[in-house]
Amino acid sequence: MNKKLHYLLIGVISLVLLGKANHAYSWISSKTYYYNVAYCVNETGKGTVYAKGPKVSNNSNSEVEFTRTSRTNTTNAIMSKMVFDWFVAPDNVDMYYSLYAENSHEDYQFDHWEKKNGNSWDIIKDENQNPIISPQYDAPKVNVTNTSTNPSVSATYRACFSLKGVLKVEIAEGQENLGHVTNSNVNNKAGDEVTISAQSTQSFQGVFFSHWTIDGNSTFESKENPLTVTVPEGVTSIVYRAHFTEPSELTYCRFENVGTGKFLSLSSTSGATLRQVSQSGGYKYTALEINALKLLSNTSSSMGDPSTVFYIGGTSDNAEGISPITVLQSQGENVLPNFAYGNDNRPVKITKAGQYFRISKIMTVNSEGETGEVYLNDEGTDTPVFSNAQGNNALWKIHFLDEGHIDEHAFGVAPDARMFQNGKYYTTLYTKFPYKMLDGIKAYYLDITKPDQIYNEQSKKITFLEVPEDEKIIPKNMAVILECSGTNPEGNRLLPIVDKNNSISEGKYVTDKNNLLKGALVVGGGLTGAQAADKNNLRQDYVYVYSSKNGLVSFYKWTGTKVIPNNKVYLAVTKNFEGDSSSDGNAAKGYTFVWGTTTGIDNTVVKVEEDGAIYNLQGSKVTNPSAGVYIKSGKKIIVK
Repeated sequence: MNKKLHYLLIGVISLVLLGKANHAYSWISSKTYYYNVAYCVNETGKGTVYAKGPKVSNNSNSEVEFTRTSRTNTTNAIMSKMVFDWFVAPDNVDMYYSLYAENSHEDYQFDHWEKKNGNSWDIIKDENQNPIISPQYDAPKVNVTNTSTNPSVSATYRACFSLKGVLKVEIAEGQENLGHVTNSNVNNKAGDEVTISAQSTQSFQGVFFSHWTIDGNSTFESKENPLTVTVPEGVTSIVYRAHFTEPSELTYCRFENVGTGKFLSLSSTSGATLRQVSQSGGYKYTALEINALKLLSNTSSSMGDPSTVFYIGGTSDNAEGISPITVLQSQGENVLPNFAYGNDNRPVKITKAGQYFRISKIMTVNSEGETGEVYLNDEGTDTPVFSNAQGNNALWKIHFLDEGHIDEHAFGVAPDARMFQNGKYYTTLYTKFPYKMLDGIKAYYLDITKPDQIYNEQSKKITFLEVPEDEKIIPKNMAVILECSGTNPEGNRLLPIVDKNNSISEGKYVTDKNNLLKGALVVGGGLTGAQAADKNNLRQDYVYVYSSKNGLVSFYKWTGTKVIPNNKVYLAVTKNFEGDSSSDGNAAKGYTFVWGTTTGIDNTVVKVEEDGAIYNLQGSKVTNPSAGVYIKSGKKIIVK
């Protein structure tokens, strides 16, 4: 580097950005475009500013972080050099990019963003006319039609840093890469009201805000976020620190389309198909239709549908996105293979686009083998499609289902209003993920290892045991009856729990192994009564489903060809209801719950065969039992 350029770079505070974007492709008639945006820091020079955006070059795709240059010089911010790159795109490209700011001096902190307007700078404000105080700024999309190989700068932004006030806000030591913090008044003084906030940049790794602490004050801790405080008198400095949860690499979430409000749902295990789409101007592109996924309207039933809950993980892009996705499951099924077609196994990624997200991948788009970036869209059918459209239907709200976001969005159940008894509403649930019950929900199950509860000779009743109050945790594969106070899922919340090592299926928690209740789950359908019976090696008329009949909420004999819906519960027993020998479903008796016990809810349901036969803990007859625990004549026995 020559001396002239060397001193120019030291004395002038500037950076140059090629504004990158999410790109729309024709893949038939392409041109080369050039575009430049400048960014710098203000006169204090006590900070660093850099940018990120997707880059497409020679039909390849990568996430690019442009030069990060520390600024410590106090001269004014004048652009000294233009750096640009090229990309292939059709006419009228909507480009997106994000700017990032970091302080480079302990006495200074980020204040706000500005945009150059002639010879002056305007403070950038949000829709409520408040200054943008987040160190991440998602610049507005820019429509590009310029074909010049040496374009002029279309926009110049700068990050402004200022001397810290009395109250400072920082991230806990060692967690600097997990999120960022903001201070509504960085130049605060004693008596000022200040609002501080913290935001995770790695939500897909299960990272969320945990709590605030104050340096030197071991008794203070607050989980409120944002937090509004008054700067105290008589101090020269007070530091609030944001603490985040440690990364778990995985989290649960739901995907809601911005344009239509519909939720992604796993509906089958089928893969994907290609179809050709024509556009105006004679352009054609190939769309990838994801047949395994469906789009459900935003209703109370979809809010409580486990098929809309996705288990996701991957590599963080440190900008609230994930690239690539390495884990994507729903209903216990791996969804990722459904995003591929044939041998096209290119990875899928999620990137931030303003306040929303895009789900995209690189795909072969025509018979000539050309590739391009495509985006998951809702095109108005029941099945989502990867295509080149980039409107609101290609944007997604991602609702994270963890403790840090429980007040924003939740997974919850919606009991049928007819399932009402003794002032409570009832429903059943069977999921492939463990969850914690909130809002006073109670859960009941039937423990086959406790013969006194299975069938009581004197009362002719069995007892459904309540999940202990101090646990409130339901393991995966555990079929339960849920007792709720209402029918609104927002008041019947369940919190999915990341259980990477399957520890929740063991130890003190109740397990599915000893539970006489069973769950129906056949992705793409459900269980018929015959399938449920065959699965449990029983006669079909020994399968009962939870329902309401003539005002009585209980288990009723399952008849006909209707399926037992996915994620619902049935009772598989070895004998009909006591006193009900009829095979006619219309004659099946209903039995109301009897309250007043301390161990659970009572219901006249099953009498285990007392013919001297031996049954396993699932209620199936065993001819030659191996070592283990069994039931004989209504009593537990141990075979050694």
